[in-house]
Amino acid sequence: MSWLTVTPQSVYGVPSKTVLQLRSGGSISVPGIGERKAVALLIWRQSIVAKVKSQIPASLPSDERQRIEARCDLALNNLNSEESNVKQEVQRQKNAAHDKYSLNRAQQVASIQSIRQKYDQAKYGLDAKIKAEQCAMQEAVFKMGSNERQLRAYVSISAKNYLRFVLGIPR
Repeated sequence: MSWLTVTPQSVYGVPSKTVLQLRSGGSISVPGIGERKAVALLIWRQSIVAKVKSQIPASLPSDERQRIEARCDLALNNLNSEESNVKQEVQRQKNAAHDKYSLNRAQQVASIQSIRQKYDQAKYGLDAKIKAEQCAMQEAVFKMGSNERQLRAYVSISAKNYLRFVLGIPR
């Protein structure tokens, strides 16, 4: 299967460029390369690939295989070590953040509780003052009503009526 497909494009009937469609779905537009040059490039590529494939050894020598395996093992160990270090660092940072914010949260909770207690005490004090003022107002209203009743009783008393009463003159 070819790794690309050649599609010539022309402007006014004159070949202007060739679009090479890659197997991965991408495309390459190459101005100045016509269909003949693109086909020649494909043939050249196929011959190079065939030549390289014929030179590939069927198996690796054991010393080369061991060297490659040793490099892979070393790289794997390095990656495992780095991953372990990163995990430890992340855990350390998580613990530090947890400690920092849990301490802040505990302080804030204590502050909120203190504010609530102050609020409750102030509210209780104000409620007591309101009750006392309401009682005082009720007493004042009662005294005012009593005074109004007494004043109404004295409305009929005037200097003229007093003299009549003292002198015994009927009304």
